[in-house]
Amino acid sequence: MESVYILWHTHEFNEDEEDSKLIGVYSSESIARDRIAKYKTLPGFSQYPDGFDIVRYEIDADHWREGFFTEAPTT
Repeated sequence: MESVYILWHTHEFNEDEEDSKLIGVYSSESIARDRIAKYKTLPGFSQYPDGFDIVRYEIDADHWREGFFTEAPTT
């Protein structure tokens, strides 16, 4: 099966909160790694250089295979 490589950047505000950004979807892992080098020089990203993650996804495959439920937030 064919795959794509999704590049994310995440950094934590504190123990309970984080900020994730989908940077891009690429045809190869090497292209995604090249983009990391570029983004590490940009404002914000350069302060959190360890926040990059590449995730491989197969195309035309189910990635969520079960149902779900929603838990209401407590105040």
